[in-house]
Amino acid sequence: MKVSRKDFICCSFFIIFWLLPIIYTGLTYRDTPFLPRTLTYLQRISHLFTRISPVWETIYIQALPEGEKGWVVLPMEDYFRLKPFGYRTRLYEMLLYSKDFKDFKKGEEAYKARQKELAHWVAGRYAKRYPQRPPLLTVRFVAGIYTIEKDRTFEGRWKDVAIDHFEPKDQYIFSTHYLKNEF
Repeated sequence: MKVSRKDFICCSFFIIFWLLPIIYTGLTYRDTPFLPRTLTYLQRISHLFTRISPVWETIYIQALPEGEKGWVVLPMEDYFRLKPFGYRTRLYEMLLYSKDFKDFKKGEEAYKARQKELAHWVAGRYAKRYPQRPPLLTVRFVAGIYTIEKDRTFEGRWKDVAIDHFEPKDQYIFSTHYLKNEF
């Protein structure tokens, strides 16, 4: 069977500029040194997830209702039902991802102001949803940081872990908002 020159060139191009770089990056976890920077960026698109994330963050909304002595975890479904980002809700977008970018142009103050506004929104929604319960004095946003173990596998669908599962060192408090004087 004779291979046409055109097919040979196409196949060679595919192997040299796509297959070999993917194999190299997958085995070494480094950029391909034999490709120009522009091609490296284009080639990376074909294998975005070459590294395993070392941790998994689960966000919780905790509140301190009037008369309570301890924090209460509010059910996420009451506040963020839609999951436009797959398993993540809009809350994840507002806390996790903007945490890293800090709103580029607006800075840290805009990030804190957005969290404060979100805390007020949660407290207002809580008051409307549960008018018979005491009002919230404080709202805080907490992430439980779950370390992913290399040899551990899971079966079935992902279920959020209760915040009590996390040691205090594995909890990150984004912000705490004292609302008593603000309502």
